Amino acid sequence: MSLIILAISFCAPTHRRTTAVRHLAPVLVASMSKGEARYRARPTDVSAAVLAARPTWPHDGVVLIFHGAGGPDRETEDLKAAVLRADRRVGVERFVEVFDWTRWLGGSDRAAFESQAVGEALGRQLAADEPPLRSLHVVGTSVGGFAADACVTAFVEACQVTRTST
Repeated sequence: MSLIILAISFCAPTHRRTTAVRHLAPVLVASMSKGEARYRARPTDVSAAVLAARPTWPHDGVVLIFHGAGGPDRETEDLKAAVLRADRRVGVERFVEVFDWTRWLGGSDRAAFESQAVGEALGRQLAADEPPLRSLHVVGTSVGGFAADACVTAFVEACQVTRTST
């Protein structure tokens, strides 16, 4: 919610809103830092965060979809189905999975950090796969966006490759 408030404030700058943001921003950053510190003191164990079905070879890459705090739903399944249909039309065979990370989802104050931890674990796992992936596409909705970003970041760092897009 803090990020939304800042985004709205920056989208419509007026003197009063700019002043409010200037005074509010340190409070929000301090609040986020306290939340991160609480999480780091008791991090969620995500060692069991692995893909249920390992990508089988040969395939043209991986598409990983991270849901929001509500868990997998019709939209995430529709997205998976749309990716698979599009792949079939053009003759591409990719491993496509909606990763259900709800078992690691605690309260809303920890959701972003838990999401990042799960994404990072999966990114490292995908980087260790042999043979190396030809492509990796990651989608995250809502708080699942934190998992998507952490997954790609961990994958890129582990593989020492250059991102072509974000």
